[in-house]
Amino acid sequence: GAYEEEIAGVKLCNFLFVSLKEDGAATSLNNVVFNGVADGPAVESYGETKTVSVDSATGLNVVTFPSKNSVYDVQIGDYYGDMGEAFTLEVYFKLDAIPASGYEGIVENCEAGGLGLYVFDDASIKFYLSLDGAYAILTAPEKAQVGQWYHCVCVWDGDVVQMYMDGQLAEEYISDYAYITFPSVDTA
Repeated sequence: GAYEEEIAGVKLCNFLFVSLKEDGAATSLNNVVFNGVADGPAVESYGETKTVSVDSATGLNVVTFPSKNSVYDVQIGDYYGDMGEAFTLEVYFKLDAIPASGYEGIVENCEAGGLGLYVFDDASIKFYLSLDGAYAILTAPEKAQVGQWYHCVCVWDGDVVQMYMDGQLAEEYISDYAYITFPSVDTA
């Protein structure tokens, strides 16, 4: 079941936490946690070899993806039922380039539903969440800058979608719909 606890009237949302191994080994992940249980969804690596190194600005292990075809695929399809009521997506990212055309996914799960965090060729950063088959689209107020770290948190509490950038509320959307439309498990 879902990790649904309240503290001071605030519902704690489902969560997925993936961190890089401290040894810096390329393409390795650990601490995959879902609903407070360390035996969460499988994580698979696809595409070109990713490198893991310590970022000089943050002191943290970070992964570098050499192309848009180099990905970590977190198999969350079995958890859609738990995520439908509430979740938080938290991502730290730094861009090496703004897309020349179209967009690049930072977090993608938009195959006829789902959610995604993207950067577009106009340097806008947008979060998409499919609610009853239509996307709520939230946009960060500032344009993305190459080489700058961003902390993005996107929250769904069952009624409101919120996007925070670097600790500031960027945008929110109040939903008339009570459920998220997820992709089929076969395409997730």
